[in-house]
Amino acid sequence: MKDKDYKIIAIQNYGPSGSTLLHSLLDGHTNIISLPWIYGLPLYFIWDNIVSEREINLTNLKKSINQHLGVFFDPTLENGDPSLTKMGKNEDIIIKVDKNSFFKYFEEYYKSKKKFQRRDFIISIYLSFNMAYGKNFKENSYISFPIHDQPKKHATYLIEDFYSVKFLHVVRNPVQTIGSLIKHINFNQQKFSLFKSALMCAISAIILEKREHWEERSYQLYCKTPYFKDDHNIETRYVKLEDIHLKNKDVMNKVCKWLSIPYENCLAESTFVGFEWHNRAESVKSSGINKKTISQKHNKLLSRFDKYRIKLICKNENEYFDYETYNLYDLLIFYLIYPALIILPFKCDFSLRRQIYRFKAMSKKFSNDKYPIFEWILYDSVVNTLPGAELIKIKKDYNSKYMALISFIVSFPIYLIRVIINYFKFRIMIITIWVKIILKKNHNIDITPIK
Repeated sequence: MKDKDYKIIAIQNYGPSGSTLLHSLLDGHTNIISLPWIYGLPLYFIWDNIVSEREINLTNLKKSINQHLGVFFDPTLENGDPSLTKMGKNEDIIIKVDKNSFFKYFEEYYKSKKKFQRRDFIISIYLSFNMAYGKNFKENSYISFPIHDQPKKHATYLIEDFYSVKFLHVVRNPVQTIGSLIKHINFNQQKFSLFKSALMCAISAIILEKREHWEERSYQLYCKTPYFKDDHNIETRYVKLEDIHLKNKDVMNKVCKWLSIPYENCLAESTFVGFEWHNRAESVKSSGINKKTISQKHNKLLSRFDKYRIKLICKNENEYFDYETYNLYDLLIFYLIYPALIILPFKCDFSLRRQIYRFKAMSKKFSNDKYPIFEWILYDSVVNTLPGAELIKIKKDYNSKYMALISFIVSFPIYLIRVIINYFKFRIMIITIWVKIILKKNHNIDITPIK
């Protein structure tokens, strides 16, 4: 394979803001190489933690791909999504690549390099998957890379490995985004945050740019903050999800102009490797441009009063991205009595689904039998749990009913303590944000819209 001078279009999310939709819209462009879903997300993690720890040869590379990118060949594995098994207009297409074909192209690329480096790992994965599907690309194509909340180290890798990197953030009405993130947490039930407040996790990610729901420790995000300042080969811009849906041709024309590529009609079509995609399994069923996604109300998780309280605390985000206006009545409530408004609980605090998963956890449904359950409840430590990040995907074949009952009875009082802790932790976080807004000491948003 000839080594072309590839560039990067790195898509960044702002919570569940439609970044995967944007990947799907870029999928069919003849100047853009993409992978289905967000398959490209773990590539630098795999290089750092697996590939670079071994001798870099063809045998070890194939072994690493088989072990950690098996979703390429079987989308039902943990890092896949059920939507990829229902592709095409009739939802009868499964997105998976033939393993022999993939490794044929991968080996061809590997043998064309004198020294196979980190950059080659990224390129070879993208090319091998797409060529196995019969797709070829023009000179100077962009690789559509899902930067999606990855650490700054990986953004640094991109600018070290490729001569031109453009970061495109997708933002969304913050109240909608917070509602969608609560729904996402509630659907998948990430084990790291099962005993945390889903609302606290969502607001932390969107306002504080700190992810609490996926790791044991707080994790720095770059949702509304550029990884780097613009220079001669790095640029960062943002687009609104609402504009992608309602002003699609105008927005995608701006994206093409920014990338210096021609506009193509496929930019209004949601596909992966050319097959129609119908949105994430947990989301409203839709394909491409529509009003369903942006008109979701999240009424099952947030009351009208809840949304108003969230709107007020998202004051900076709403004003910067020009989403919500604040009249005199709103401002008086915000500045004078807002702390009193958050004394009452929120509707999502009483999610039956979340309580069921918590009760299952206290019955050791997701645990091995070596450690007590208390550390999970009080300290969010998951060393006692089975492999897998999302509880919805974890299955346990055997669980002693006697042990489950004893575990639940002993754990329940500890759980009640955690509920009280969550109540106060969330409100302390909100009041801290409120004070910073009033004193104008909050983090300033500094990201430019695409023009």
